[in-house]
Amino acid sequence: MNDAKSFGTSMRYPTQAGGFSRWDVKTRRAFFNLRREVGPEPLRHRDIWPNWNYEAELYAFGQRLGENTTGPAFRLAFIHESYARQEIERRKQLQIEDAHQMVFADQGALRDAGADIVQHYISAICRFNLPYLPEEGIETLTKYLLKTDVLANVSRHIGTSDLIQCAELPPYETTLADTLLAVIGALAEESGTTRAQHFVLDFLVTSLLDVDIDELWGLKNPMSVVADILQREGRAEPETRLLRRAGDATPEAIFLIGVYSDKKLIGQSFGETLLIAEEMAARETLRNFFRTTPSRKPMVFGKQARAVNVPVWSNTPNLRLADWTEVDCKGLLDSRLTQEPLLEQQQPPKKAQISSS
Repeated sequence: MNDAKSFGTSMRYPTQAGGFSRWDVKTRRAFFNLRREVGPEPLRHRDIWPNWNYEAELYAFGQRLGENTTGPAFRLAFIHESYARQEIERRKQLQIEDAHQMVFADQGALRDAGADIVQHYISAICRFNLPYLPEEGIETLTKYLLKTDVLANVSRHIGTSDLIQCAELPPYETTLADTLLAVIGALAEESGTTRAQHFVLDFLVTSLLDVDIDELWGLKNPMSVVADILQREGRAEPETRLLRRAGDATPEAIFLIGVYSDKKLIGQSFGETLLIAEEMAARETLRNFFRTTPSRKPMVFGKQARAVNVPVWSNTPNLRLADWTEVDCKGLLDSRLTQEPLLEQQQPPKKAQISSS
């Protein structure tokens, strides 16, 4: 007797096949083929869903960053100029009276204010951390942090994409970058410039931690730069000497070149050929001069960086490469430090008070 009949059932009813009912397998296959014919789901903004609450999203954005974003300036910071133009055109199509005379406020003024704050603060904090780096290097670091892709990357990761009101979806890189600068400008307007500078320190300056300063600068003809610096300091011209070599007759040859001045080793580096090793040794010498070696003191953040006297470092640039000498750099650094408040590690220890009983 059939097993199905023995249990009082019939094969007409759905049965399990590989964890799914037979009708379920066919339904899933039909849905899959239909989705493949129609194509992927179109990209849509979150505000089309009924559970979207812009006020709640804006409040949550501020809480994630530890800032108060309930002011009108922050609402304006997320209105891009493309959205304002789109809104005017939409009202013209609806034949609303005086639509051509309407003026919608956008983030333009806040963006300009934020860009000014970012540029001045980044220059100041870079000069504080790298006082021996020539001003050309400081300008390179500042331009790098103000690049559209760097600003857009930070803006995207702090969650501005869903809050931006713009004409395109997803927002362009330039839109994301402009919005980040506008948020910084709004933060300065609502909470003060100091608070905006701390925001730049925490979210933007930290992008320099994984950047090689020397590769970013890309100084050309390093040996001639070393010779000019030694000449201004009254020292002997640089001399290169072959210190070590290995594997000359192999594809993996290696040479160690040292740079000497006044019989003192001022830099050394390896290279696949003698010319490459000499250039790398010159670059290593400049790293020693400018205090940008990998073993240098790391950049300061947190409480120590927040205590920096920004106007002192912002208004006084570092020495230019054409005028750079170590003695002049030390003199400029000493004049800056005399205007700096004592940090915690620089303050003398407090004496214990003995209570008289």
